[in-house]
Amino acid sequence: MKALVSFFARREVNMTTQFARQRMSKSMPGEFAAMESFRLLGISL
Repeated sequence: MKALVSFFARREVNMTTQFARQRMSKSMPGEFAAMESFRLLGISL
């Protein structure tokens, strides 16, 4: 249950980070998907 709560929790995101994610999703969609899956699973590189 705790995992679901943390998965759907609203987090404040730095605007620079948000813009970087948008740029990366447009330029490298496969790489972006892999990075997002790691981020959502709580795994860091």
